[in-house]
Amino acid sequence: MSADASKPEQKSGDISPIAAAMNTACQTEKDNYESLLKSNQKMAERIEKLESLLKRAVIEHERERDVIAYLKQIAFGKSSESRIVKKLNNPRADDMSRQESLFPGDDVFNEIESTVHGLGKDGITSEFDLSEQDNSDDNNNDEEQQSGTDQSIGKKRRKGKRRPGIVTMNSAELEKLGLEVIDEVINKEEEFSACPKCGTQMIAIGREVVSTTLEYTPAHYSLKKTWKIVYKCNNCSNEDKSLIVRPQSTLPLLIHSVVSASLLSHVIEQKFCYSMPLYRQELQMIDAGIPLTRKVLSDWCSKVYLNQVAPLVELLRQKLIKNHYIHADETPIEVIKVKGSPGPKQCYMWVYATTKWNPHRIVCYDFKPGRKAEYPKEFLKGFTGKLHVDGYSGYKSVVADEPDRDICSCLTHIRRNFVIALRVNTKNAETKIIERLIGLLDDAFTFEREYEEEHAGERNPEEVRKMRQEKTKPVLEKFFEICKRVLASNIVLPQGRLAKAINYALERENEAKTFLDDGNCDIDNNTAENHIRPFVISRKNSLFNFTEAGAEVSAGWFTIVQTAKANGLNPGRYLKWLLSVLPSIRPKSVLSNLEKLLPWSPEVPVECFARDIEDIRLQNSK
Repeated sequence: MSADASKPEQKSGDISPIAAAMNTACQTEKDNYESLLKSNQKMAERIEKLESLLKRAVIEHERERDVIAYLKQIAFGKSSESRIVKKLNNPRADDMSRQESLFPGDDVFNEIESTVHGLGKDGITSEFDLSEQDNSDDNNNDEEQQSGTDQSIGKKRRKGKRRPGIVTMNSAELEKLGLEVIDEVINKEEEFSACPKCGTQMIAIGREVVSTTLEYTPAHYSLKKTWKIVYKCNNCSNEDKSLIVRPQSTLPLLIHSVVSASLLSHVIEQKFCYSMPLYRQELQMIDAGIPLTRKVLSDWCSKVYLNQVAPLVELLRQKLIKNHYIHADETPIEVIKVKGSPGPKQCYMWVYATTKWNPHRIVCYDFKPGRKAEYPKEFLKGFTGKLHVDGYSGYKSVVADEPDRDICSCLTHIRRNFVIALRVNTKNAETKIIERLIGLLDDAFTFEREYEEEHAGERNPEEVRKMRQEKTKPVLEKFFEICKRVLASNIVLPQGRLAKAINYALERENEAKTFLDDGNCDIDNNTAENHIRPFVISRKNSLFNFTEAGAEVSAGWFTIVQTAKANGLNPGRYLKWLLSVLPSIRPKSVLSNLEKLLPWSPEVPVECFARDIEDIRLQNSK
């Protein structure tokens, strides 16, 4: 029997052990592969979820950073936009060897130290021996260095010129100010009457000036008693009674009150010009020995305003409405007691002002319980012309149904959004786009500044209009063209800072071009911004108004003070004169009787006009 015949026959359906092992291995690999696929799928889902969370975290981080920046601006003020742009274009422009400030925009030295001429490169020098031109070379060099960084974004600085510096005075110049001179002798005659060597009586042969110092005497209070002399005639008698003659008494600010024009003008100036709340003034008065409380001071401010000053404020409002070019802005203020509100409410202070080149400048403040468009509509009733505003959409309804009204949007607000975008996008592809757009806007502002400098304040509206048509209009057309191309190319994030800035500008394109066709219009709304700033500073110190009536009184006093400042008057001296004249004007309901009290009236005394540093220079040069 052969070997092959001795092996058992294998059935066709049987699988060899090797094949079975291979099948098992393949099945295991298949299971492992499917497991990996499921694991990869779960990992991809987890990665997608984490990416979504990361995007949300980035957005939240940007929001928190904006909130922090906003809070810093509230607490410490805003840093210069031009400084932000310069720093981003040339980070090494600043001297890195000096001590860095904790907050942006602050210098190393404080406000007083940074203005002293003696703090120069060579250290501290003599305070009174420096002339006005001592630091001109250093300032010119600094301006040349700054101009290199400004030109990349459209800034053009003049070289070789500097702002007027502080008048440095020696003892001889101090005596020219007309101040009271107090002589003090440091030695007594009896101490040197006898010669210390031989005992002979000595005589004075002259005196030597040891030093001259500028002294300060704190404000003092005094009582002013006003009398009137009563006369009688012994010859003229009726039934044995002599004829008695009493002169007419002067009218007081408040009947049966000790308040005077000088005292109240000081209180008003401190609160509404220098932002000193009444409770601080109360502490000062108590320290000076005067027991006046803030309640008394508040009552004086309210009653005198309502009884004497309110008609003059209404006259200013009526004259403001007659102007064809007005700036408007608003800012919030918290009021504790508001009618119809269970608790404190955020109200608004609105400000309306004439243009800065108006010969009779007017600034009117108007308190309202909200920000609705009906409030500026009510105030501007009867107004026709151009209204300069910021980006608040409520102003559009003010001109919606008025064919004789137009809106001039503020280019500064448009530029500010791009500066914020540049601050966020410091190292990406959007930076060059933002710098280009900011540069175009800066060119528009440069054209305005160059015209003002060349014509030295003599403004011709028709020449301004031609200049804008020839220079500014092509620049703005290019600006909006780039904005549209960038937005259409989808190269920016829809919710990014740059996209928001572009959308803000395009939404106001027509209003932003209004000033091109009228030389009397302004390029921005900085006039209203500058006039509302004193109120904001006062709000930071006072925190809130207690009642709506008090807020309305504050608006009236701000109107008087800021209008006086805008027309070159010293608020304190103007208020003193105004409050001394107002009681004698009757009736006040006839507003024409108050014309002579307006800040530009020729009746205003010369001593009411404010002085500046140039006036002191002129006085010292005589």
